[in-house]
Amino acid sequence: MSATLMLMDSTKKSARDGLAFALHGSAVRRLFPAFKVKDWPHAAPQTLTLGGEKLAAGKDFNASVRGGVLLLQIFRVIKDDVSVAISGP
Repeated sequence: MSATLMLMDSTKKSARDGLAFALHGSAVRRLFPAFKVKDWPHAAPQTLTLGGEKLAAGKDFNASVRGGVLLLQIFRVIKDDVSVAISGP
């Protein structure tokens, strides 16, 4: 089973080793975006990549997993179209 992410106006790619998608912020700014990823098979990520920049959990974003659902919020204002990559273990 692969993780699923529901986003409007974005593309996604999911796999057992993580999740990658484009977050479109150039037309409309995304203020501290939050995501719910169903069927997440891993623990909460300690790092993620946003537009090529490595972010750290607790400092740049919050993440938790309960019952196979990953909740994640990025502590940034997204003003451009960027890629987001969340790795598995």
